[in-house]
Amino acid sequence: MFTVAVYEGALQYGGAEEGGWWFWGGSLVPGTERWALTERGALRLMRRLRKAWPQGGDRSSVWPRERDFDVELFEGVSRAPGWVPEYRPHYE
Repeated sequence: MFTVAVYEGALQYGGAEEGGWWFWGGSLVPGTERWALTERGALRLMRRLRKAWPQGGDRSSVWPRERDFDVELFEGVSRAPGWVPEYRPHYE
């Protein structure tokens, strides 16, 4: 089983290491979760959702956009997490 969902988010400041680093984080857009039994079906869903929820341009820029969306795929879960990434990344 696969779950596909849309997240709205922005670049988040990760820390000051190596001159500062950023990561993309977003919250689940309610009502966008879709399920598929096969990987092929999930990839089809992702393509459809990416057309309906256009993603922002250059994520390497820290300049804010009005709205930025991302479509995520999860394998083996029946519900998408409320936030991605689920845990705040740390610098290694």
